[in-house]
Amino acid sequence: MARFLLSAMPFTGHINPIRAVATALVSRGHEVRVYSGAAFRAAVESTGARLVPWHHAPDFDENDLAATFPRLLGKKGLSQLLINVEDVFINTAGAQVQDLRDEWVRQPWDAIAGDDVSIGAALYAAQNGGAWATISIIPLNLAGTQGPPAGLGLWPGTNPFTKARDAALRATAPLIARSLVKAIARSEESIGLRPRGLTMEQITFSRQLIVASGSPLLDFERTDRPDFLHFVGELRMSPQASRTLPAWWGELEGRRVVHVTQGTQNIDPADLIAPTLEALADRDDLLVVVTTGVPGGDELPFPVPANTRVAGFLPYAELLPRVDVGLTNGGWAGRSRCSPTTSRS
Repeated sequence: MARFLLSAMPFTGHINPIRAVATALVSRGHEVRVYSGAAFRAAVESTGARLVPWHHAPDFDENDLAATFPRLLGKKGLSQLLINVEDVFINTAGAQVQDLRDEWVRQPWDAIAGDDVSIGAALYAAQNGGAWATISIIPLNLAGTQGPPAGLGLWPGTNPFTKARDAALRATAPLIARSLVKAIARSEESIGLRPRGLTMEQITFSRQLIVASGSPLLDFERTDRPDFLHFVGELRMSPQASRTLPAWWGELEGRRVVHVTQGTQNIDPADLIAPTLEALADRDDLLVVVTTGVPGGDELPFPVPANTRVAGFLPYAELLPRVDVGLTNGGWAGRSRCSPTTSRS
């Protein structure tokens, strides 16, 4: 039996895949602890693991980040992204390390593994050594020597012009994130580490083991991926026979279904959900299924058309085979489920 400490930022979209890892480890007879927010105690304990809650680190409500991180109030787009990464992920890292130090004193572990934005776990490993893995639960943002930086929606260059474009973008990307490098340096100093001038990718990805959700088909064909990177498929809990589906679930049979979601982070329904419902309101031949990304959030703050059904969360393994078209702002869990074998589109 080995002892594992898994670290997950306290977001539903991060906890669920980490729960799948915890369940698999527990089933093999290992002892598992999960370091995350107190709101996820029941979810963690249902796997047989034990929750180590944020204590020194400022635990927060994932659906109201601005209450704890006021600089996010009213922010959208790139400014929201940069503030979110700096305030939520980086600036809490020093306090996360203190929580992990306290837990180590209480009971050591054999290996620590964090999701790919668990900077606290990464800094703890950098300071204390030992076995450390990264569990990549979001699109793989692992920098390399080929192609453009992740997140730009660009296909890797195939000719001298586009390859030069990719190289220029790779060189420019660190300049955009200079404020994040400075914030990381401050977090390193706060725990007694000498600042190393590293980027987010250089901090959070282990050089021992990266376990990536999804498959190589969801990544560009590249030859610069390290040999310690392993794609392991979908990280999800086993289907539960007791799962209660909404009363309207039977209406999906024999219908053309459009699914729309904004994931669990940018959940203001005015961004994507409302325009979609407005555009499809008169389509009686369609059933529009909305997930709000909020546990228990089975309603929207505005009237919905007659052809619309709303739920907080739905089991994608059961929903997506019934979906003809999906609209999303890029949530990874849904995208990694979509393939010719799981969708009718």
